[in-house]
Amino acid sequence: MKKYLFFTIIFFCASHFSKANLPFSATNSILVIKNNDTLYNAWAGGLNYPLFSSIDLNGDNLKDIFVFDRSNNRISTYINTGQAGLKAFRYDAKYVSKFPNMRGWAYCYDYNCDGKEDLFALSSQCACGIMVYRNDFSVPTGLQFTLVEPLVRETFFGIPSNPYSNAFQPPGIADMDNDGDLDLVTFPNLQNGRLEYHKNLSIELFGHCDSLKYEYVTGCWGNFGLAIGSTNRVACFNCPCFLFTEPNPTVRANELTEDVLQYDPSDAAKQDDSIANIKLIDMDGDSDIDALIGDIGANNSLYVRNGGNNQTAEMDIQDTLWPVN
Repeated sequence: MKKYLFFTIIFFCASHFSKANLPFSATNSILVIKNNDTLYNAWAGGLNYPLFSSIDLNGDNLKDIFVFDRSNNRISTYINTGQAGLKAFRYDAKYVSKFPNMRGWAYCYDYNCDGKEDLFALSSQCACGIMVYRNDFSVPTGLQFTLVEPLVRETFFGIPSNPYSNAFQPPGIADMDNDGDLDLVTFPNLQNGRLEYHKNLSIELFGHCDSLKYEYVTGCWGNFGLAIGSTNRVACFNCPCFLFTEPNPTVRANELTEDVLQYDPSDAAKQDDSIANIKLIDMDGDSDIDALIGDIGANNSLYVRNGGNNQTAEMDIQDTLWPVN
């Protein structure tokens, strides 16, 4: 009788709690210790294919970290603690929900010069372009974003178009000509080993940098050609543009040399595995933009130096083992 009563009580309790809504809440306060060392961001989760950006998440005038993992579209946020060393950034998931749904890639750049990093991401309207969210942080509301361009547009030799981008090839974003607004360098739709330059005309048209008005300039930015893929190297410097990339190719036709003629852009396209990334940055401090190019088939980044200036890029030196050299 006692055994029967005992099992009846156990069954009743199990049945009761199985129907109850047990309260659960996430916490990052549980310490994780390995070899007597406390892991500071143990609950942040792993990163597979991350893109990093700086952004002030909480309005304390310190640059925090926004991470977008391209492998699963996961967002991670880290708060700048103001400390040095390993505790400089603390994982804090409460800011993740402040960001819109994005896929493919996402970066933070301040396009309107208000001191708050905005969002550039793969367009949800067309997986072949770029969308932009404005950062409307305020003290009462905190971090929030407003969609200002669902698909960034441009003029392509007078024809309405859009700068091309896809989930595997994010654009390079930088002030290429040092006029104050953000320009774009992108991989082309039809892979030919070249990079396309799209100039922002905000300063020229309106006198300020808070607009996104682009014009296609050239399909041969830097006057060089990539042999992307397993090699991730420059195939040629000072190689001419052809009919489909340059509005007036006859001007450059007489620049052909025997070495240049040996470069076939279709060969680069065959090697191209179409998963690449470009970072535009002045690496050598000469006030023009150089390029760091990453490729899924390479173990190192490719550094390509701009030997020209901020008005006319002329790439002239490559380092295929960066940052080893």
